[in-house]
This record gives sequence, C-alpha cells and structure tokens, in this order.
Amino acid sequence: KKRNFYDESIQTLNILLDLYPDTTSAPTYMRKIVENYELAGDKEKSTAMRSGFIAIYGPGSSWLNQQKDQAIRKDVLDTSADYLYFLGTEAQATAQAEKSRDQYELAISRYKKFLNLFPESERAGKVWFYLAESLFDVDQYAAAADSYYELLLRYPESEFLETASYNRILAYNELLAGATMSDSTNLYLNNFLGLDPGRVDTILVAEAAQAQFLQASNDFAIYLKDSLKRPEVLMKFAENLYVLGEYSLAKQTYNQVIENPATNGSLPQAYTMIAQCEFKQENYEASEYWFQKLIDLHPDSSRYVVKANTMIASAKFKVAEDFLARGDTLQAAREFEKIVESAREQEIAEKALFEAALLYEDSRDRNKAALLYESLPRQFPGSELIDKALFKAGILREELQQWNQSAANFLAVFDHDPASQFAANSLYFAARNFENAGDYKNARNYFERYTTIYKDDPDRFLEAAFKKGEIAYNQRDLKTALRDFD
Repeated sequence: KKRNFYDESIQTLNILLDLYPDTTSAPTYMRKIVENYELAGDKEKSTAMRSGFIAIYGPGSSWLNQQKDQAIRKDVLDTSADYLYFLGTEAQATAQAEKSRDQYELAISRYKKFLNLFPESERAGKVWFYLAESLFDVDQYAAAADSYYELLLRYPESEFLETASYNRILAYNELLAGATMSDSTNLYLNNFLGLDPGRVDTILVAEAAQAQFLQASNDFAIYLKDSLKRPEVLMKFAENLYVLGEYSLAKQTYNQVIENPATNGSLPQAYTMIAQCEFKQENYEASEYWFQKLIDLHPDSSRYVVKANTMIASAKFKVAEDFLARGDTLQAAREFEKIVESAREQEIAEKALFEAALLYEDSRDRNKAALLYESLPRQFPGSELIDKALFKAGILREELQQWNQSAANFLAVFDHDPASQFAANSLYFAARNFENAGDYKNARNYFERYTTIYKDDPDRFLEAAFKKGEIAYNQRDLKTALRDFD
C-alpha cells in the first residue's frame, strides 16, 4: 500500500480474510481493503466493500454476536454506522446530480436502514432530515412530511429545525394541491399562533391534507418566531384560513404578519386581506379603515391601492344598502351621495350617484333627485347613463311643473344622442313642455322636428302634427295651420 501497489495490497488482505475470517482483526483487514479501493480510485468496489463490511460485521451479524470485547464491538459498530451514513449520502448526492430516481430510492433504503440499526447515533438527526429530503424529491410527500416531523419531535435543537419545519409545510402543500376534496372533517387546532396554550379552535376542513397543512403552519408560527420565513408561512396560513371562511383566525394571522419586523413585501397584501376579512364579516366601517390604512401607508403599491379604493367604495355601498334594507331610504340616499364624493373609480361614483338619485326619487324629494340626475353629465361626461339620467330629470321637472328646465333636460337627451332609445320621446316631451311654458315658437319648432325625424309611432306622429297646427291656428297663422292640418 505504501508503494501504491493497491491491487497487490488488496489481494494480500483478502488472503488474510480467507485464512482468518473469525479473527478480531478481520474488520480491520476489510477497512484496509476499502481504503485501498478508495486510493485506487475504484469507487464502485469501495462502495461494495462498505456494504459487505456492514453485512458481515455489522449489527445482527454472527461475527459481531461472537464478540464479547466491548471496545471491539464499539469500534466495529462505529465503522458500520460511518459506512452506512456514507453510502446513504453518496447515493443521495448521485441522485441529485443525475436526477436519478433509482439512486434516490437507494438513498432512502440506506437511510431507513441506518435509523433502524443506529437509532441513537449522533448522526440520526441528520439522517432523518436527509431521508425526508430524498422522499420529497421523489414526490413521496406524505412520507417526507412524517420524516420532517420525526426530526422536529426527536431533535428540537437540530440545525435543520427551521428548514425541516418549513419543508414539512411545503410537503403538505404539495399534497393539498394534488388532493381531490373528500369528506370534510374537523381539525382541533391547539394554541393558535401560540397565543393561548389552553385554547382549542375547531376548523372544518375539506380534506386531511388541509388539516395537516394548517397544523404544520401553526407549529412553525409557534416555535420559529424569529425565522425570516415566518411572514411567508403566516401569509399562506392566513390564506387557507380565509378560503375556509375562518375570517377571525385569518385576521389574527395577518396581524402577526404586520407585527413581524421581518415582513417586507407582504405588508400591502396583509392589510388588504384584513380589510377583506372585515368585509366578509360585514364589518364595513372596519373594512374601510383597513383599506384606508393601506392607501395611507403604501401609496406606491398601485395594484393594492386600486383594489383598496374599489373595496372602500364597496364597503360604503354595503353601509348604504344596510340603511335601505332597514327601510331608511333617505339615509341610504345620503350614504350613496357620500360615495360620489369619495370614490376614486368613475364607474363606482356614477353608479352611486344614480342610486342616490333613484332613492331621493323614491322618497318623493323630486327636486333633489332631479339635481343629481342633471349633475351626472357634468361629473361623468363619458357615462353610458347620461341619456337615462337626463330623461328622468326631465320627467321630474315636468312633475314639478318646471316646464323650461324639463324641456332643457329633454333637449339635452336628444342633442346628446339622436339615436338613443330616449331621443324620440325626449324631443316630443321638450316640445310639449315649451308649449306648457307658453313658449309657442320653440314648441312648434320641436313638434316640427319630431315629425321630420321620427315617424315610427303613428299616434305620436299625428299628435305632434296636430299640435304644431294648433299652435299656428291659435296664433292666427291660418295658412300654416291649414297646411299642418292637411
């Protein structure tokens, strides 16, 4: 061996093993054979000899059972543990490099054997972790999660505690993603977020993996308070609680995200989701508070700010609708008016304005309703509700016998869109209200325009034609009247 004649050294050692297989030095000869194969660069044979060593001299072997000397037994067992640990990590490293499922399975087999033979080894904690990682990499997520959990239970001081706790959650998340929802079941979650050791929350989950995911997330939140991964875990934990309709628990979880000094990019979403939880619980004022807080603290988070503005308006809508449900139409109308003033989104604001006008109309405050309808084109010049709003304003002004204002509203409908569904009636009603106001010149002019443009309604056409003739007759323009009547 010293002269690098490794083959000859191995041959000599094998002769010794053949001659003296039961000697206490036999394991030493085998170890030297392993060393020679290593030095010769024959990895395959050195691996085979390590496996052979464990089989011949390791736990349960007849050779070991014959040995009474505790020092010899310990030495051989230590070597067996070293070799088995090496074989497992070697297979796992090969599996990772070559993406080989067979090598992963080999590593898993060797790690399980190690834990079975050497459960008290100082390396057992590492082996539990490596086993879990190998199982995860071959998509055996349930077994991986169990192995991570064994590590957490057996070795709470392990250097892999944080990673194992986090990867356990990932394993359950993978199971959850691939699960088909089965019968629902109750999860009894102890000491939620570590807030109260005596507390037990009952959560109805749709699938076992969901319960396991929630439990793993709660464990992480309790035992790894200083982890940089905690905000991420809490966000996913809260998301699942929200989906399950556990809004109070979700709010508490999102609050812990906000209070965590390691939180960075998750803050806007956390504020948003607390507000969403309040909204789901019909706490609309609280929902508005949290959305406004998001806008104030994170004005540059455009995506969330847009969402917040929309939801603030929605919360205000809900407040108004609550008044309406209680029969307080006037207060509901006032709440909708407030939305118009505060809403950032045009679509929401114009809808609120129209709702307010409708409610004032229902409350018989026709003047207030008409004013709101008339303001819509000024505030929202691109709105699709302009024709309808102005037409309703014209009707209300007519009911109030405010003939000129009514006529002006009807003409505005016609001028805005002559093809509108309201245009024909609007032109006719404008002429009628000019007549009511004593403005016969405009009245006759618009009756004339009506008969020129709109001929689809025979009754209305004849009435307009008669009206313009009647006006001419009353003004003693008999020739014009005769022509109109003809």
